[in-house]
Amino acid sequence: SFSLWDYFLLLLTGFAGYGGQVFTNMGLQRETAATGTLATSTQIVWTYIFELAFLHESINGWSLGGTGLILGFMIIVGISKMMEEEPSSKNGQATTEEEGLLLQTPSDEDDLEELYVDAENDVEV
Repeated sequence: SFSLWDYFLLLLTGFAGYGGQVFTNMGLQRETAATGTLATSTQIVWTYIFELAFLHESINGWSLGGTGLILGFMIIVGISKMMEEEPSSKNGQATTEEEGLLLQTPSDEDDLEELYVDAENDVEV
């Protein structure tokens, strides 16, 4: 009793869900966990908004309270993220020991030879 249009919409829903999952994973690979969590927590709010707009569900006090809490904490996290400075943006200087080691460049050939010395045996490779 389903029409061809219903099957098309079902297929379209599947592709949209898959695309959302792909873009969520790509975003989490490129951003911090806090920003990714902030972005994924908006799904709850969007679901509630779409439920009101398209399904014409009645407004429930618990739903409004939960949406308010989620939005409030998302705003708090967003403001705190904007307020904190990124550690790697301090005058172009490395902030951790690992970053400092990665940014070191040998100044002459003697420094290059030291890089190729085996640390355990003190033997040049």
